[in-house]
Amino acid sequence: MNEHMDETFEIDLKELFELIIARIRLVILVVIMFTVSAYLISEFVITPKYQASARLYVNNNKTSVSQNVTLTDLNTGRELVPLYSEFIESDTVLEQVAAAVSNETNMPFDADELRKILSSGAVNDTALIEITVTTPSPEVSQIIANAVVDIAPDRITEFMDGSSVKVVDYAKLPEEPVSPNVMKNTLIGFVLGIIISIGMIFVMELMDTRVKNEEDLKKLLEYPVIGIIPEISVEENAGEAATA
Repeated sequence: MNEHMDETFEIDLKELFELIIARIRLVILVVIMFTVSAYLISEFVITPKYQASARLYVNNNKTSVSQNVTLTDLNTGRELVPLYSEFIESDTVLEQVAAAVSNETNMPFDADELRKILSSGAVNDTALIEITVTTPSPEVSQIIANAVVDIAPDRITEFMDGSSVKVVDYAKLPEEPVSPNVMKNTLIGFVLGIIISIGMIFVMELMDTRVKNEEDLKKLLEYPVIGIIPEISVEENAGEAATA
């Protein structure tokens, strides 16, 4: 039974390959169409977005970061990172950031809008918090990220007495967009073109109910084929000679 299944599988693969070869122009056309479309959409339609990041250090000690910092302080600071991230994304901080950014950019912002384009979290399970802002403008991304790290430490320490939050890195102006990934999207379009073109061939073959050869006839009849009428081709010259 396994041998029969293997044989059938090989025959199916052979038939599939023959179908693809027979309609290779369709495959090429669809692949080119999807690949070019994916490239054009990624390059000229999708709005590029720029990402700027800044970092804060959480210290469970009011003293200077460079003095009297123990391993316990570092571990406690790491444990406080999730809580401080929630503070950073709270209305208390973001409303003040929105006001500062709106004044600097002459663009209206509110806390809800900032929350959608901003994220914060621990850096490699350390006491560092990374604030990342993603917008269509590299300048705006940088301004917002830096406004957060300027405002958040004072607001946080108002609620968390006995600890400190200090700026480690200010955000730099991003030079390249983080999305869309033109190369990746173009490759996805290429792969989709291959898959869809093969699917189209399958559908076209399933919808074609014509009997084209002996194998098709065997599939329709319960009885074996006992005879085939050959196709006779009479050349025009031979016909004219016979008439003469």
